[in-house]
Amino acid sequence: MRHTRCAYSKKASWFGAFFFCALIFTGTARAGNTTACGTDHIDQWARVAYIYDGDTIRLSDRRIIRFIAINTPELAHEGRSAQPLAQQARRRLSQLLPVGSRVGLRFGTQHFGPHQRVLAHIFDSQKRNISALLVREGYAFAIAMPPNLWDSRCYFRQEAVARVRHRGIWSMDYYQPRRAARLRTHAGGFYRIRGRISHIGRSRHSLWLDMGRHVAVRIPRKNLPYFSALPLNQWRGKVITVRGWAYYYNHALNLTLPHPAMIETMP
Repeated sequence: MRHTRCAYSKKASWFGAFFFCALIFTGTARAGNTTACGTDHIDQWARVAYIYDGDTIRLSDRRIIRFIAINTPELAHEGRSAQPLAQQARRRLSQLLPVGSRVGLRFGTQHFGPHQRVLAHIFDSQKRNISALLVREGYAFAIAMPPNLWDSRCYFRQEAVARVRHRGIWSMDYYQPRRAARLRTHAGGFYRIRGRISHIGRSRHSLWLDMGRHVAVRIPRKNLPYFSALPLNQWRGKVITVRGWAYYYNHALNLTLPHPAMIETMP
């Protein structure tokens, strides 16, 4: 197995640095089985009517389901080109959950997401976790979005397998972390960014970790309890790698960091 360097704080919570580093080295064998991230119950069974992309489907009752715990490459929209592997992710999901097939839903603690999409973990008729399978095959990133954190460790374990084996997104230069010092974009979306923290600040609603003048990492105040084991106030001058959704505001790309599992490398 190829070794991967891990640089993490010893004080990090199990859900952050120590956890992810350990998974890189120990997760491969355990995650190889097809029932990874299984569930003890299904909240509801339904039928697939349409596949929008790698992580969104419509059911026969017209509900739109956004998969919890993963994010797949974006298809072309609003004048932006499709990201690499976006079509392949959609095609793979169509193979795993053909239109008309039976799909099991395990709902999240937060039931609805943006645009009133239903948030759920997705299982096929054999109760295989389809989201976890997409992550393990390299078609999706694992994500942790509170309060929907059920079995997040398992999803990141599947990602560790894909990373070590250089599958899908983990084999492509396009999906390598962007360097904050060189990042110049007004476009929002899902990013992986690596940079040195130049300033730490607080506002009424957030803690801010600035990576120079062009990237600001925002931790919402309501999410700070998840980060309680991390010495964030001591991170000035340190280099970290984060992932999450970003938006352009006040001449900088602002990336929202909801949970420490979205920090890939720590000081």
